[in-house]
Amino acid sequence: MADLVEASVREQFRKLSEMPVETRSQPDPNPAVNPDQALPVEGAQQHDRLSELFAMVALIRNDTELQQRFLRQELAPDEDSQVEQLLTVASHWERIEILWDTLKTRILASESPLSTDEQRLLNFVLRCHNRLWVDHAASLILVSEGEQYNYEKHFSVGQGDKIAALLLPGLMNSAGKVCRKPVAKLRG
Repeated sequence: MADLVEASVREQFRKLSEMPVETRSQPDPNPAVNPDQALPVEGAQQHDRLSELFAMVALIRNDTELQQRFLRQELAPDEDSQVEQLLTVASHWERIEILWDTLKTRILASESPLSTDEQRLLNFVLRCHNRLWVDHAASLILVSEGEQYNYEKHFSVGQGDKIAALLLPGLMNSAGKVCRKPVAKLRG
C-alpha cells in the first residue's frame, strides 16, 4: 500500500513539475488566519499533504527568483533533496520574511493580489514554522473589503480611505509582534 501511495505521489510530483507556474489570479477568498489549525492527518489527508509538499517544491522549481531569494540557492538536483531543502528553509522565520518581501515586490509591481499558488506557499511555510512553536503560532494578518484604512496597520496601494482588496496578508510572529503589515488596495 505504501509503495502505491509513494508511486502515486511521485507521478503527481512529476506532472506538477512539468506545469508552468500559475498566472496571477484572485486570492483564496477564505485564507487561513492561522495556517497551523488543521485536521489530523490520516489516510487520504496524508496523501494530500504529501501532494501539497511536492506542489510547493514544483512551484519553487519553476520560479528562479524564489529559489534565489527564499532558498538562497538553486534547488538540489534530486527530488528527495529538494523536499528536504524546502522543509528546512520553510521553518525559519527570517526566510518567511524574505519570502513575504519577495511577494510584496511582485504585488507592488503588478498591483494585483497573490496568486492562489503564492497564497498556498505562504500558508505552507507558516505551517512548517508553526511546527516549531507549538504554544505560540505565527499567523497571517487579514483585512476586509470596506474596512477603514489606517496607515499604522496597513500598507496601501492607491489612494482612498477604504480598503478595496487585500493584496497580501500581513505577518505576525509567534511572539504576537506585527512584522509585516497587510498590503491593501484602497478606494475613495
